[in-house]
Amino acid sequence: MESKRSKRLKERLSNDLDRICCAYHESGHAIIALINHFKLSDIGLDYESTYGGYCNFDVVECDEFKGHKIREYLIVQEIGVNFAGLAAEKINYFNIFGANQLPKVLKYGSGIDLKVISTLISKHELAAAGRARQNFKKQIFKHVTNQLQKHWSDVTLLAHRLYKRKRLSYTDIKKLLCSKSIYKEFWKNQFKEINFIFRNS
Repeated sequence: MESKRSKRLKERLSNDLDRICCAYHESGHAIIALINHFKLSDIGLDYESTYGGYCNFDVVECDEFKGHKIREYLIVQEIGVNFAGLAAEKINYFNIFGANQLPKVLKYGSGIDLKVISTLISKHELAAAGRARQNFKKQIFKHVTNQLQKHWSDVTLLAHRLYKRKRLSYTDIKKLLCSKSIYKEFWKNQFKEINFIFRNS
């Protein structure tokens, strides 16, 4: 028969794994949001909520952005940000266990993100239902995964700090990436552009 101490240890380890996964999930959202010039308000872990965490970001409103038709461009980028949590969990899970397939319990936390993605695609008629929509989603997910893999050290940096502090403000994230990242020059320039866009939008 399992002892009370053993049960408590298992429960604690399970909670820690959930929190670590959640920290990577929210950090994935944050990195992709910043890469796409969205301004973060904050990211956090909320163990009492249904989903365990949150990432609040703002989308700039302007007529044109880097030569793209702004509305469609931003919707596609927003879909990418929503996919980023699940993509980050998959990369992290693969790094730990060497398996691509996430267990159902980890997928659960991305349920709200996947609903937002489906709503955005349907509402703005970005891809027809069926195979075309599946391929559209796969293409964006693959692109986001590649971006996260390139900046995986930054995702890890944020996730570790978030796990310890439970909440990071925009200023916290900026300070961390601009001082500790191996890509700090990239991030310094990125934050300048984000601040410029938001001042002039």
